[in-house]
Amino acid sequence: MAGLIGLGSFLFHTHANRWAELADTLPIWSFVGVFVLAAMHHIGGMSVAKVARVAGVVAVAVGLTIWLLASGEGSDPTAQSADPLNGSGQYAPALVALAVFSALTAWRRHPAAPWVWAATATFLLSLIFRSIDLRVCQDMPLGSHFLWHILNGIMVGLLLQMLIRNLQVR
Repeated sequence: MAGLIGLGSFLFHTHANRWAELADTLPIWSFVGVFVLAAMHHIGGMSVAKVARVAGVVAVAVGLTIWLLASGEGSDPTAQSADPLNGSGQYAPALVALAVFSALTAWRRHPAAPWVWAATATFLLSLIFRSIDLRVCQDMPLGSHFLWHILNGIMVGLLLQMLIRNLQVR
């Protein structure tokens, strides 16, 4: 999934059209969904049946997201918007989920807590760089968007390491 995220980002940044946007966003949100479910089971100790029920809700949410993304009439994914967050607001649910997961693992004194906190801080920093990119492009020819990608790669790596190192087979 991490490789698909990179491929999707490459496709969107080289083609910048609707299908490339979906190739960019679907792997990201698929990783988020699968990671949350895996963490609920392997880190949180939730039963497979309960995780399956949550997965049903996640599948509906993903379906709605896909439908909303695919139904954007006349939208130009390359157009600059007046959005002060430069489109980063769509990632607020992931940031909130990471923050909640960080708090829960710290509260339970779970060995995964430092990994989750590091991933949360990395993601927050990456969102800041994504949000300010359009504003700094005039002064920094490279902008700051590349830092969004680098930091997200680090964040995904931290989360995968956390799962691998704290895997509890049930």
